[in-house]
Amino acid sequence: MEYSAGFTKESWSEKEMEITLNLILKGYERKEVLDKILNENLYQLRSPSSIQNRFQMVYRRSKLLDDTLKEHFLKANAHDRKALILLSFNLAYRFPKEFFFEVLVIKYLQNEKLLKSDIGYYFEKKALESEKVKQWRPETIKRLISTLILFFRQSGIIEATSQQEYKIYPLYISKTLKDYAEKNNSLLNHFSELSR
Repeated sequence: MEYSAGFTKESWSEKEMEITLNLILKGYERKEVLDKILNENLYQLRSPSSIQNRFQMVYRRSKLLDDTLKEHFLKANAHDRKALILLSFNLAYRFPKEFFFEVLVIKYLQNEKLLKSDIGYYFEKKALESEKVKQWRPETIKRLISTLILFFRQSGIIEATSQQEYKIYPLYISKTLKDYAEKNNSLLNHFSELSR
């Protein structure tokens, strides 16, 4: 998977994920899901273009969850939902997934806080490794950092302790989801291992 700066426009979108997953599991095809969301304004956004933009991202992330995880999301507790939204984000984009493994997991295991400077250094490191990342503009990187922080904060993995640092927490998920992850989803299993 190539690095992509496409996640600058991503949002948490829990309600939209629920709506979209529900329609997918009812057997609707992509166009039918979009038509229903547009015609009934199920996302409750102001304009068709904002609905379509949100739908592109939410649908893409929704389709990356297998049917068992889609069904689990719809009946899950808050912690499991957060884990599955974070999973869909990390499945969709290489950069956040690598950031999770190469920065958050290591800092958590070393009982260290995440510093804002760590995030900047990580982008610099990746720019040395990838021509694509090297071409990202400073404004783009700023938005990407914002989105990374949003997803990891919303999931509960990080919490700001000051303007410059974050405490890293384990990701709490149900035993049912942990058991499923161990057998069927290595990335989700890595998320769940932080909570042991």
